[in-house]
Amino acid sequence: MPESDLNNKIFKDKKKDKNIKKLIRNGKIQIKDYDEGTAKKIQDYQNWYDKSKSAEQSLAETKKQKREKEIEKFTGLQEEQDKEAALANVKQQTAKLSNKNKAINDEANATKKSYNYQIKIAEAQGDKLLISKLKEEKKQKELEFQQQRVDNIKALYDARRNILDTGSVNNTVRHMSCGNYYYL
Repeated sequence: MPESDLNNKIFKDKKKDKNIKKLIRNGKIQIKDYDEGTAKKIQDYQNWYDKSKSAEQSLAETKKQKREKEIEKFTGLQEEQDKEAALANVKQQTAKLSNKNKAINDEANATKKSYNYQIKIAEAQGDKLLISKLKEEKKQKELEFQQQRVDNIKALYDARRNILDTGSVNNTVRHMSCGNYYYL
């Protein structure tokens, strides 16, 4: 049986086909040992295999770059929201009592967005533990902001009540002085 017929038979035999392809991929087959037709098939397969490996590597690198760009984008957005939250916090600290809840709302919204971006970053990194941790932290922060709002409403109510109470006392109190003493 001529060598080319034997080689064609080898390529057509399914069991041996896997072994031959593995040898070709590993570079253990010498093309010069085969006739022109078989050598061309081997070379074509080797070229195809090299191109497929190159494409797989390019795809993996592209996915990695895309993930890095996504993380970079969300990190930038998260940092922007952190700055807005810090600015809102400063405004809240300096705001009059009646404007504090607006400042708290601004800070809460910026903080919420920041956590959303941090969660997206963790999702892009595939870190499920960090995702759940960030979600819990976000809920805790929302509760803290809600408590601050309630405390501010209470403080505003108390301040207004004190103003009304003080005003009514001043209207009903008559000061009479006799020397250094005041009589009510």
